[in-house]
Amino acid sequence: MHSAWEILHRDGTPAEVQVTFSAGSCLAFTVWTDWSLCAELRAPGLPDYLWPPADFTWRKLPVALSEIVRAKELFDEAGVLSGAELESHGALIAVRSYGGELVVTWTSA
Repeated sequence: MHSAWEILHRDGTPAEVQVTFSAGSCLAFTVWTDWSLCAELRAPGLPDYLWPPADFTWRKLPVALSEIVRAKELFDEAGVLSGAELESHGALIAVRSYGGELVVTWTSA
């Protein structure tokens, strides 16, 4: 079973989303300063660029991800990655860069 987590700024806005895999890695999504969405496969945990650690909290998303059955990349008119969707048997996690902010939506099966 995979799990999904939001890392939140102090004001409650999402800084990053991590989908963790049973193999010990995670797919992390965040928005860079150029407003593009960054997707990175790495070890789970708070990355160095989210500093200081005390300014961030973790929240588990209420989405059951038994297996990823569909992944979709979304690009803007310039061809820059601006969103992604991960689907698992009726559950969906969608992340997007909108106005330089990370927007996260989900539905449960």
